[in-house]
Order: sequence, then structure tokens, then C-alpha cells
Amino acid sequence: MSTGEMERSEWVALLLFEFTGVSEGRYREDIVLIQATSEQEAVTIARAHGQAQEGSSLNADGEDSGLAFRAIVDVASCLYDRPAGVVWDLYARHFEDLPAYEKFEKNAVKFVEAYSKAADNPA
Repeated sequence: MSTGEMERSEWVALLLFEFTGVSEGRYREDIVLIQATSEQEAVTIARAHGQAQEGSSLNADGEDSGLAFRAIVDVASCLYDRPAGVVWDLYARHFEDLPAYEKFEKNAVKFVEAYSKAADNPA
């Protein structure tokens, strides 16, 4: 690294998108990994990335279908600087209302149950 260069570190951004056209009323949350020298630079990169995802086109039925960038939900430094082994913890969300989470994440309970059964009955 030359003099004056800042070291880049990893950041995670949660980006919120809204589908437009025929899919209007549906949303998508993306989790993206960003390398930046500061939180402000990570926010700038996240915003540019979100805006670059915007667009619309006609689907096979000739209906307009698109994606609109709505917000940066969060930008946080990765939990750890570098991966250890085959798993890399990137981001953690904290909450207090499990029933509200289960309502929002409709498949969360199904996934937990399926993973628990798979762990109990390895192939």
C-alpha cells in the first residue's frame, strides 16, 4: 500500500427494492458485500449499486416488469475482517419480537424445522 492510500475493509449493505409494473406491490431485500475505506464510502457505493439495479423491461407476455431502488436499510462493517475456514459471518440482525419476525419471515419457522430435522437425521 502506498503512502496516503487508506486500507479497504469489508462492509455489508442491505438494500430495499420494489418491483414495478406487473409485479407491483412486491419487494426485495438484497444483502451485498462492499469493499470501502470508510462507512461513508460504503454508503456511496451501496447507493450507486442499488441505482444501477433499477430498470424495466417487457416480460414474455409483453407486460412491463421492473425494479426500483427504494432505500439503503443498513450499512455495517462485517463481523470479522477475514473468513476463518469455510464460513464467513458477514452480518447480524437483532430483534426483540419473535412473533413479528415470524410473521414477516413467513418461511422462517419452516426453514428452522427443516434444518433441525436434517441435522437430526444426517444422510
